[in-house]
Amino acid sequence: MSETVLILSGLLAVGFLTIQLARSMNIPHSVFLVIIGGAAGLTIRAVHPEWVRGVSEAFPGIILYVLLPPLIFESAYNMDFSALKKDVLPITVLAVIGLIISAVLIGSGMHLFLGFPLMACLLFGAFMSATDPVAVVALFKELGAPKRLTMLVEGESLFNDGSAIVLFQVLLAAAMAPAMPVGAGMVGTICKSFIIVFFGGVLVGLVIAVITSWLLKMIPTGSGQMGMTVAAAYLSFIVADHVFHVSGVMSTVPVGLYLGNRARLEFNKEALHGMHYLWEFLALAANIIVFFGVGLTVEPKVLRECLKYIPAVLFIAYAARTLSVVLTVPVMNRFKMTEYISGSYQGILIWGGLRGGLALALVLLLQDSFEYKQLFLGLATSVVLATLLINALTIKTAMKLFGLSKLTDQEENLFMRTIHKLQHHLYPPLFRAAEDGSLSNALVNRSRADAEEALKDYSVARPETDSERFDFEFRNLMLSEKSYYDEKLEDGILSKTAYRRLIRIIQQRFDAYWTGGNLALFEYKFPLLEKERASSRFFSAIAPQTYHKLRIRRLTRVLEECLHLRFAIREALTDVEHEEARKLADGWLEQIADRLHYFFTLYPSYANSIQSLYIANTLAASAEKTLDTYMNLNLITGGVYARARQYVEDLRRREVSSSRAYLNPSIVYLLKHVPLFSRLPDAVLVEVAAAAKILELPPGAQVVREGEAGDSIYLLTAGMLKVTGTRVAKTKSHKLFAGDAIGDPTLLTGDFFGEMSLLRKAPRSATVTTVTDATIVEISYAEVEKMMGNFPEVRKTIEAGAQQRMAAQTA
Repeated sequence: MSETVLILSGLLAVGFLTIQLARSMNIPHSVFLVIIGGAAGLTIRAVHPEWVRGVSEAFPGIILYVLLPPLIFESAYNMDFSALKKDVLPITVLAVIGLIISAVLIGSGMHLFLGFPLMACLLFGAFMSATDPVAVVALFKELGAPKRLTMLVEGESLFNDGSAIVLFQVLLAAAMAPAMPVGAGMVGTICKSFIIVFFGGVLVGLVIAVITSWLLKMIPTGSGQMGMTVAAAYLSFIVADHVFHVSGVMSTVPVGLYLGNRARLEFNKEALHGMHYLWEFLALAANIIVFFGVGLTVEPKVLRECLKYIPAVLFIAYAARTLSVVLTVPVMNRFKMTEYISGSYQGILIWGGLRGGLALALVLLLQDSFEYKQLFLGLATSVVLATLLINALTIKTAMKLFGLSKLTDQEENLFMRTIHKLQHHLYPPLFRAAEDGSLSNALVNRSRADAEEALKDYSVARPETDSERFDFEFRNLMLSEKSYYDEKLEDGILSKTAYRRLIRIIQQRFDAYWTGGNLALFEYKFPLLEKERASSRFFSAIAPQTYHKLRIRRLTRVLEECLHLRFAIREALTDVEHEEARKLADGWLEQIADRLHYFFTLYPSYANSIQSLYIANTLAASAEKTLDTYMNLNLITGGVYARARQYVEDLRRREVSSSRAYLNPSIVYLLKHVPLFSRLPDAVLVEVAAAAKILELPPGAQVVREGEAGDSIYLLTAGMLKVTGTRVAKTKSHKLFAGDAIGDPTLLTGDFFGEMSLLRKAPRSATVTTVTDATIVEISYAEVEKMMGNFPEVRKTIEAGAQQRMAAQTA
């Protein structure tokens, strides 16, 4: 055991130390590891051959069950899910149909030209069709390759590993089964097994992803949450592979995709930032051992024995990869099944189809009794080494030949604008330092002149158009807005529900821009006030308490979205220079201001609740950051830090408790905030409240009906009502929000009604219906008459309101 730990530690140490060496030699790190691994293998074989044999025997198990799960999870976790969704069809076709085509072509080619048995050749084709473009993707990042090309290559590899292992397992089972003639029956059995194992793995992964998401909510620490993801990566693989006998790779993929796509909603702040470094390290460590292992397991003797077959196998492997792309991608292009994939992209997909450690691991999994195991190991090694030493080292040249290393005209202009933005932010502090004598004014000016001179070497094909400038500023505005939401979510100021909807609103504006251009953006209306469902009145009648809770949750969420939307756009606007883009943002701010005014007017208690919560969370987040800074600078002791954190948390709890009180205010509180009763003593309000009743009504509910007898007066404490009737004149009404209005007289928060029946001893003179969600306090006439007798100002106010309404009816 100690020897194994020592060997692994040594391999990792060499791998980490050679990162800079490989970079200085302009060789992909993975390729460099294979080279030094091969050299180390030759040296060790001469001194201690049994040790290399032991490594070779352990190699397949280590790759499949120790190294592959973190590699798959890391790749899936860091994958841009929105970009993956756009290209999921070509990626899936290449990874499944393309792999099957490649495996069949390699197997058929070897069977026809080299004379090996067909089933054995198909097995070889299955594991030799698994791509491993680690070196290529690393170069893509270095060269700034098109994002879509990187997604196609990396996405194919991610799904390709799973389909290759599944196909290998299915074919191996068929090969080991009692003799079955090769024909439609065998093909059907193989296809059925492939589908069950492949999609069964996906199903197991989805279940584990949901369970992991639930468990993460129970773990309070960042380190605990990160540890849970490591466990989930291995559990999803092992449970699928060993318990359900389906694809472990295809089980790990959905776990990584699910958690990566929902990272900001799943992890706390510490885990969110730590996940990148944790999984980057685990993937790097796994790749070091994989590629080192590839080099170590190369058997020179086996390579010499199969030397005569290598040229033909290499030709067949390269031809199969080429045909697997050209037989699938052009078909998708022809029938417009996906966004067009250019010939240059297809060329890189072909040349970037490297093979790696997985192919060798699958060969080594073959039983020793398998007749062609050693031969296939030698041939697989030759293909792996050829793609790593030829394709990987020439991919940069291939990119240049296909013109993919150049920026487009639009990207050139974007580059220039980016540099100008950088200079705008970088030089002002230096000039201020020069003005106060801290820096040499001449040196700062010279640096600025050098920057301008250096920029002349980056020629621009054509001047930037106004539409391109707007495009840049619009994207900058949206990304700045998203950055605000990300930060507030991490600090606990923005709720996860509101965050999801606000991100969706950003995507809606992007969609509007892509489909309708600038005009669609100026016409965009924020979907913050959705219409109430027709079932609301029925639901409020059968489950009033539940309806009330859902209503509070919905209204407070919308108000929270409005507030943060306004703050985010305001903050993002400070960095926008384009005039039309600023007008666009100003229009959005005006639209949001209308909605906020609407909420503050109709739902004052809910507005107080959300604002109080925002203030509490903002103060707590700022205080925690400040205390962390003080602690890191040793300005305070651990004891002071802990006590200060406790104080901040106690203060936040108190503020949160106050904010919740606004959501379910007492009748006394509501009466106190209605002008009619605002000056009455608390003792009187308590007495009135005891006899009053609160009505929580959905939009469209009828409160009173014209012609019916009246025995109560009503106080509107939240929401909007409309007044209709035979003697009610149409009037210019209050606006609901930008562009919408009610054509009937309206009652707003603080208004009262029902007094005319009381004073005139007559039936109701109008019908009152809720326009929005409303909270109404109903007080019996007996209580009102009692107050009118004891408090003349109440009588005076009620009579004045009644006279005003009678005057409006007779006008």
